[in-house]
Amino acid sequence: MAMDPRYRLDIMAAADRPNTTTIQAHAKADYSGRRVDFMDRDLVIIAALEALPDDVAQRQWFDLIFKHPALYLRVRWEAFAGLFATPVIDWCLPVYRASTPQRRRWEP
Repeated sequence: MAMDPRYRLDIMAAADRPNTTTIQAHAKADYSGRRVDFMDRDLVIIAALEALPDDVAQRQWFDLIFKHPALYLRVRWEAFAGLFATPVIDWCLPVYRASTPQRRRWEP
């Protein structure tokens, strides 16, 4: 959505329209291929993502990969380009993990 506003989250919307609407509203401002931690700063989008059932998120992800591979590859390329060819060294910050009382689903 952030890289292509024409991409639709139909699978997620069919299962949970309110949270999908929230994700769509916040995605453009929060997404960056340069840094993955921008979304962590927006507790509203995090709550909406965590409320989605895992199978719904997985089906939406597979829809992106298999039905829109060019968009998926653009997203991945932006992440790889930021990793291997950082245009501004200040964007490349050390990775750290803060201690937090709230455990998110995607953390090990």
